[in-house]
Amino acid sequence: MYPPAFDRGQTLPAGLEQAFAEKVKRLDLELPVLPEAAATILQETQKESWSVQRVVSVLGRDTSMATHLLRIANSPAFAGGTPVVSIQQAITRLGASQLRQLAVVIACETAAFVARGFENEVRAALQHSLAVGLCAKEIARQRRANVEEAFLAGLLHDLGWPVAVHALVRLGAGPHVKHATLEHAERVHATLGAAVARAWRLPESIAKAIAAHHDPHADDALTATIALADVLVRRTEGEPFDEAQLLELPATQVLNLYPDVVHSLAKRGAEVFQEAARW
Repeated sequence: MYPPAFDRGQTLPAGLEQAFAEKVKRLDLELPVLPEAAATILQETQKESWSVQRVVSVLGRDTSMATHLLRIANSPAFAGGTPVVSIQQAITRLGASQLRQLAVVIACETAAFVARGFENEVRAALQHSLAVGLCAKEIARQRRANVEEAFLAGLLHDLGWPVAVHALVRLGAGPHVKHATLEHAERVHATLGAAVARAWRLPESIAKAIAAHHDPHADDALTATIALADVLVRRTEGEPFDEAQLLELPATQVLNLYPDVVHSLAKRGAEVFQEAARW
């Protein structure tokens, strides 16, 4: 289950806790850098007449991202009738919007979700976040909202968690305070996730949704979308939310979803969690 369970009675050494608090306050942490290929893809595919060849060229200089892209393009979520065997074929099949989304997914896999000593937790966090992104797309489709924006905000909503863990490990948090490390990361992950989104020059609406996804406001449908998607995925992971509770959630109220829509989304939650595992 994600977030992982931790012992709330465990504490960090006072000096380490203070140093971490100061770094968070100043946002003086090592944020993951968006790989050049991903940044170029995001920039290029926003153009009305974007160049497939330019994207092929930049991926030719980043074999890791190219390999990941081919793997995902051939996954059950995207595969067509014939296997994709070249980068140009993958780009053509995916199109601009899906290419942007996958560029950020790959950046998360290769550069963002990293925390030494917490590999299992980080792997679970990535699968959870990908499932939330996919579930957020489903909610956005139901509301005829921007599905790409919903996916990216959902995918990145917990990105601040491994950033915080990484910072604490660098400050000296070891295995003996693992539970306290997880708890402190949980407290600040929304703030740090928003900082990463801004550093990657993603739309401000995405950064705001990440920052507030545990406290959706009545006038912010994107934040509510991420909050509801997060609950639906956590329900799949074993948290005890029944459909009556889902209907009473502040996020559901903000989105003004009918009971039959919530029922459909609840069923879809299990499917997207399994789909995320296949990427």
